[in-house]
Amino acid sequence: MNKAGEPIINKKTGTQQESNNLPKSRYNNFFLRGTSSDSTHKPLELNGYYIYNQQIWLKGQELLKLLDDVEYI
Repeated sequence: MNKAGEPIINKKTGTQQESNNLPKSRYNNFFLRGTSSDSTHKPLELNGYYIYNQQIWLKGQELLKLLDDVEYI
């Protein structure tokens, strides 16, 4: 929504921008990220919102910390 409370429309594709409350990388070490590069293809519906297929990601810095704790040759 913009400041006036109206939905924001993607100028290139004409689809409405939507926001969700899925974990974001800014606040979490594990987060979800959409898989599409085209906003017209949102195959999943979640609570009335159409979203991209999601992948679970782990921040690289956190992965390195986990690997530092593993004993290996």
